[in-house]
Amino acid sequence: MRGETMERGYTLEELWAAVHRRARIGLLAFGAVVVLGAVVVATLPNEYRAEATIILEPYRAHPEMVTPSVTPLMEDRLRVAKQQLLSRPVLEKVVNDFNLYADARAKGGIDGAIDMLRKHLEVHPDGESAVVVGYRTSEKDKAAPVVQGIADGYVRANADLRTGQAQRVLDIIRDELASVQGQLDKAEAKLRDFKREHDGELPEQVEGNLHEADRMTRLLESTQGYVHALDARLAGMPTTPTSAETERLAIAESDLLRQLTHAQAVYTSDHPEPQRLARELQSIREQKQKVIDSLRDQVRERENLKKQIVKAQDDASGIEARIKTAHDKAEAAARWGAELAVLERDRDMLRDKYKSLSSRKVEGEVSLNLEQKSAPLATHVVDPPAAPSTPAAPDRIKLFMVVLALAAGVAVGLGTLLEARDSSVRTPEQARQQVGVPLLAVVPSLRSNKG
Repeated sequence: MRGETMERGYTLEELWAAVHRRARIGLLAFGAVVVLGAVVVATLPNEYRAEATIILEPYRAHPEMVTPSVTPLMEDRLRVAKQQLLSRPVLEKVVNDFNLYADARAKGGIDGAIDMLRKHLEVHPDGESAVVVGYRTSEKDKAAPVVQGIADGYVRANADLRTGQAQRVLDIIRDELASVQGQLDKAEAKLRDFKREHDGELPEQVEGNLHEADRMTRLLESTQGYVHALDARLAGMPTTPTSAETERLAIAESDLLRQLTHAQAVYTSDHPEPQRLARELQSIREQKQKVIDSLRDQVRERENLKKQIVKAQDDASGIEARIKTAHDKAEAAARWGAELAVLERDRDMLRDKYKSLSSRKVEGEVSLNLEQKSAPLATHVVDPPAAPSTPAAPDRIKLFMVVLALAAGVAVGLGTLLEARDSSVRTPEQARQQVGVPLLAVVPSLRSNKG
């Protein structure tokens, strides 16, 4: 027999003989695995499953009615549905309500119980607008209530989330609106102060200033013409209150007075001559007084003309100043125009922003009202969980088939292993292969034949 191990080959007859030789040990191994597997399969606890389908309505308000504050995209809602269903607040309430996983709670607290619940939950989308939540448990009477509790908690949480999101959006808009209102008030006050400070020098007042300058120019020309006319009248009036007529009447009055005195000395008072002279003297005196009054009127008129000329000249000076002021204001508009444009632009931008935010605020209030009324309808349980009548797991038939396959594998493997480790020589061919020398004789197998 050689020291090196030689590879052995088997014919069909040898394989069949090996099967006969190892059949007993193989059957024993097969039976042991089958019995052990059957016991394990039989003792596995029943597992019950309940599920519910939650529909996510594609809620969309009419765009002409209101711009929604909460995103209506179904993809976004489905994406966060699993996170909401497995969120701690929802699961914690279910664990406490149904007193789930007491052992896990004793060891790891509420977090341990929530982790165990997450392991037994199944959440997956169903179609384009629904999500299915399933729960596996060994307690038959808790399967459906737990699923219903999770679904109800999710519906409430989703309604609170959507309403809270709409409320937060409205609060942000209100805060921004208040801020913009303050900025707008400051901008308008600044613009008013600027216009008040530069009143008459603004671009929109240039045309009015030019019209005012033209009107004042025409008024100045008229006033200057009026002054020239007054000067001409004043030049034609006497400069002293005396005249030849006054002197003549004074001489005539003196002569008549002398004649009257002589007549009164010569004649009696009722004589016609003194009476005639008295009447003539009175007439001369009246004429003289009229001439004196006329001269006085001329003096007063001259003084009045002088005053009118002074006043007209003052008016002309004032008109010239107003003309200069109007031109100065028209020229100053170019300096303040750019600054005014910036102030008005800032004011208009804030005003537009305020109008936009005011509109968004109204839409946000309507959107919040719609969310409060329609959020529960936008997410609801369309297929409530039913109490399971039969266990969902384990599938004992499939498990037993697996046990049979495993038992067969163990039996074949054990037989093969024993056969491979057996170095016995059973045929002349094996002897020649192992010894490597010619065989001299073969002793046949002798078996006793009993009755």
